[in-house]
Amino acid sequence: MKAYHRHKFLLVAFLLILSFSGYSQAKRVIGILQFNNESSAEYNWVSNGIEQILYDKLKDISTLSVFEEETLSRVLQKVSSNSSQQIGARQAFSIGKETGIEVLIQGNYRVANDNLTLGFKLISTYTGAPLMEQTFSGQLADIFALFEGALSQAMNIMRIPL
Repeated sequence: MKAYHRHKFLLVAFLLILSFSGYSQAKRVIGILQFNNESSAEYNWVSNGIEQILYDKLKDISTLSVFEEETLSRVLQKVSSNSSQQIGARQAFSIGKETGIEVLIQGNYRVANDNLTLGFKLISTYTGAPLMEQTFSGQLADIFALFEGALSQAMNIMRIPL
């Protein structure tokens, strides 16, 4: 009978440990907003490329969950924000409350004479405050390296390995 109780205790302890391990590995939810083109319309393709790179890079990180783009667009309309506008503190808070998103990624870029200036911003939906706001500059041909540096720095700030 003692062996039965000991096995029962071990089974319950094992199930408790297993159930709590799921909580400790909760994923951070991130929303990606459109990067605003501050140069001529011929460079609108850069925005789509940036968004695609973000989705591709972040979807494979096990500690992150990237919020679905179409649903986020509907929420942005609900909080009366165009995805290309800069998000204010109230809007960030509303987005977080509505979706569960913890951090928004937003930015802008400008292309002039084959030079690219990329503004990269992480916004907390808990406070509406920027967690990171930095500008990266270089040649347009080096867009991937510039973006990789910006993304790497953002993940370091959030303590998420790439």
